[in-house]
Amino acid sequence: MKKFVFVLFVSIVFLPVFLHAFTIGLVLGNMDNPYFVTMANAAEEQAKLLGIDITVLDANYDSATQHSQVENLLQRNVDAIVINPTDSKALIPAAEAAYEAGVPFVCIDRTVDSELISLDIESDNYMAGKLAAEYVADRLNGKGKIAIIYGTPGLSVMRERTDGFMDEIKKYSNIEIVAEQNGDFNMADGMAAAEAILTAHPHEIDAIYAENDPMALGTVQALKMFNYEKDEIFIVAVDASPAGLDAMQKGDYIAFEAGQQPRKMTAMAVTAAYLLAEDFKIETPDGSKRYFMEVVPVTIDNVDEWLETSVDGWH
Repeated sequence: MKKFVFVLFVSIVFLPVFLHAFTIGLVLGNMDNPYFVTMANAAEEQAKLLGIDITVLDANYDSATQHSQVENLLQRNVDAIVINPTDSKALIPAAEAAYEAGVPFVCIDRTVDSELISLDIESDNYMAGKLAAEYVADRLNGKGKIAIIYGTPGLSVMRERTDGFMDEIKKYSNIEIVAEQNGDFNMADGMAAAEAILTAHPHEIDAIYAENDPMALGTVQALKMFNYEKDEIFIVAVDASPAGLDAMQKGDYIAFEAGQQPRKMTAMAVTAAYLLAEDFKIETPDGSKRYFMEVVPVTIDNVDEWLETSVDGWH
């Protein structure tokens, strides 16, 4: 192994181009979500910068499909795999297969529950949930009724965003969670979850925590359909997508976003996968295989600044 040690907290976007070009397989969970389209675009940009080829695949949120895609990439002798896992446990065999083939297996945005992954680069999802809960508690002055719309069960990102929120909100005994629904990280199911909550608790809820922006935007549609006043209820969410921030700027219920950085995350993952395949060693600040990227609180007070420093609304 080469002696060079690559430390993740140093910027890697502008690394010099290496001479040896090869292929990385990028396996994404679902390209219907603009968040993952942004990842695909950022990966292609970074691959071009590094002078390498990249193959982008969409698993359409199906774990069996994603496992098959990884197996096919390995049969095609790709040099490295970057994966956005559809399920943290179901993809363990895929991580094992890559390990046995000697192919770097870098997780992005979500992890696989295996010691055989090469690296995991994702948002600090626990902190995202915690920051959302802090905003709720502060705005409600520690007293009120709230609802939660969860993401997809089985994903590390859902588990960690939930844990961060719950660990913080339980500090406030006068904040009551009156409803919980699953929105499966998509707009249609998020809207259906919000409709169920609003039907069961008409005009009783002060805030809704949606664990990503598609579900938050579905909740916005439900609130409009149920004729809620904009100062009657508010939404806190995770992503800070262009659509979510547009709703925030218009005053459409979304008051807080835990801002993610998918462009930067993807550039780091592609470059890290390349270096691992070239037999470089990569170290994270804490020496583990997981690197957590900062999530940034975004409200109406700093949304303009966040957008001004973005690329097409994404960081």
